[in-house]
Amino acid sequence: WRQRNLMIVLSQFADIQKAHGELDAALAKYEEVLAIARALADELETPESLSDLSFSLNKVAGIEQARGNLDAALAKFEESLAIEQDLFSPSDFSDSVVGSARARNGVCWSTCQLTSCLLAMGNSSRAQTQLTAVEHLIPALEHPDLRDANLLDTAATFHERRAECETQLGDQTLAAASTAKATALRARIADIKSH
Repeated sequence: WRQRNLMIVLSQFADIQKAHGELDAALAKYEEVLAIARALADELETPESLSDLSFSLNKVAGIEQARGNLDAALAKFEESLAIEQDLFSPSDFSDSVVGSARARNGVCWSTCQLTSCLLAMGNSSRAQTQLTAVEHLIPALEHPDLRDANLLDTAATFHERRAECETQLGDQTLAAASTAKATALRARIADIKSH
């Protein structure tokens, strides 16, 4: 647990550095977190340790993307998504709204992260393919009874990526529909956070 707690603290410092635009310092901390996460995942091979590894890969990739290192970012995003796809199992779906949504969240979030990079690279056709692959999972994340802001954020981000993708592909009608869905979800998130 000490190593995992260290990862959390380092990641929080890196988040602050990123928010202040200190990308090099944030990247160094996130890479430290990634090294610990990779070692723990190799040693433990538990769903939690693999999920931490996926999360850490996304953090490093996000900084690489922000710095314009799109190839490096893409490789990390792809590794993260592969981990989430391995962890994902329809047998994990529960009868509860939240449980069912959480079972889908990791693979959907990692797909959104990957498509962000693909869109930055101008590869909208591959981004569309990636989004289409998880589209059937999204309704559980936007269920009317769901009050989990993080899960709703994944659904909103999906629709934002879809809108960006459709815009790049020249379909303004689909882009507008996706933007409207994202806007409605962002309003639900704001309402949840205000109560």
